[in-house]
Amino acid sequence: MRVGTGSGRTIRYDGAMEFLAQQINPPASWETFEELCRALFAAIWNDPLAQRHGRSGQEQHGVDIHGARPERPGETLGVQCKGKDRNFGKKATTREFDAELAKAEGFVPTLAGWTFATTFADDAKLQAHALAVSRQRIADGKFPVNALGWNSLVSQLAQHPAVIEQFYPGLGVQLPQLMATLAALPDRLVGALGTALPDQAREAWIEERFDQARDLGPALQIGRAHV
Repeated sequence: MRVGTGSGRTIRYDGAMEFLAQQINPPASWETFEELCRALFAAIWNDPLAQRHGRSGQEQHGVDIHGARPERPGETLGVQCKGKDRNFGKKATTREFDAELAKAEGFVPTLAGWTFATTFADDAKLQAHALAVSRQRIADGKFPVNALGWNSLVSQLAQHPAVIEQFYPGLGVQLPQLMATLAALPDRLVGALGTALPDQAREAWIEERFDQARDLGPALQIGRAHV
């Protein structure tokens, strides 16, 4: 990502890679994980009206989230969310995948695509199974399916800063605030971000330490307060 500044200089900052470099844990709450999936797939599909299906205790028919892409409003997409406790070895299985898919077959309206999303780490066996099932379904004229473990979900999250900011605010890439902060910095400090620090700029910088990993935005906000 290239960020422009008022001084005419440009610095590079890859927010997605910064996010992926962190240890991102899934939400502890089942409700929060389902809401995270709703926000994430709403962003992936570009459908702000994507919603959770029904409420706790109601029959879900293998679908927790549903929505549609704007270019294909008549095709409903579904997601089944499965929270798993990795600390106790509970993992998503091919049997569970098949059972939830069988339920999704009865969803009304008929789905155009279905994703099995879980907080458990990506599993090669489950991924291979989902791929084989999807290929056969497509050959049979049925909707395709997919399985996303937590690693894959984090990779998708990295592409959607607004969702990161909502659920992981300490790791979010606050790009508008970041650009405003850079534009307001004196030219000598902006230049110091991409070049060797001259003596006068070095004196203007104050060292700040964080107890946990943070992105560039909060650090610059603190720096701005000292300028």
